[in-house]
Amino acid sequence: MKQTIKLALLGLIVAPAIAFGQSEGSDNSIDVTDEQMDAFRVAVYNAGCTIDTDPLAAAVENATGYSTDLLGDIVAQLRTYEEVVDASTEGGFTLVSGDCAQ
Repeated sequence: MKQTIKLALLGLIVAPAIAFGQSEGSDNSIDVTDEQMDAFRVAVYNAGCTIDTDPLAAAVENATGYSTDLLGDIVAQLRTYEEVVDASTEGGFTLVSGDCAQ
């Protein structure tokens, strides 16, 4: 499960928006609540703001209790809000908003 979540999060972060089936004017919308996004932001902050290893990805998954699909949707939404950036060329992401903003 830990490897699954890391691969899902890392893959979604580096994949272009079209990989999510999202396009301007599309009826496909990400159904993520503000509360879910806030809980995710807190979990990422508690994990150190950068999620780029299996243990860190698992910590976020465990802290939120969210499915891999929901975590992917949250990351995709945060990417559109420009709240996450790539952590490295090898994958991972860094939250750059809220308490993680520097």
